[in-house]
Amino acid sequence: MKSQGFTLIELVVVITLLGILSATAAPKFLDVQSDARVAVLDGLKGAIQGADGIVQGKAIINGLDHEDHEMLGPEHGINPTLSIVYGHIHMVKSNVDVAKPFNTDLRSVDLTHLIPDFDTISGVAFYHGDEKTDIEVANSKCFLFTANGPESGELLFDVETSGC
Repeated sequence: MKSQGFTLIELVVVITLLGILSATAAPKFLDVQSDARVAVLDGLKGAIQGADGIVQGKAIINGLDHEDHEMLGPEHGINPTLSIVYGHIHMVKSNVDVAKPFNTDLRSVDLTHLIPDFDTISGVAFYHGDEKTDIEVANSKCFLFTANGPESGELLFDVETSGC
């Protein structure tokens, strides 16, 4: 007599093996959202650096790269008018909100933050999610902080991703 199909033991073994494989693979797939948040913050850092390079070029052409807190506007080839520090984008929330240079769902908030090799410094933090206070953003441990360096205005970055 020929038997067709699976025996109960074969079925249990296959289901058990599939369960073990899925339990092993699930954490890899479930961690994708965290990786995506980190990638968005890293991508935004690159976008800010690119935008700053364009603004710095316009400031140099117009001789505004040696001035602290200048305005760069349509008469200089930049629209809308931006506040700059030694030719770099002035990193304050009001300046970022006016420029809207980033097509992203990230929000921004003015934040005072400690950057390695510098004292506590004021700048802008970009983060995911609903509207938050500066303290909530700092406690979330998932943000991109950017500020102007105290001497030359160059952009300083700190990407905090331990809470993403």
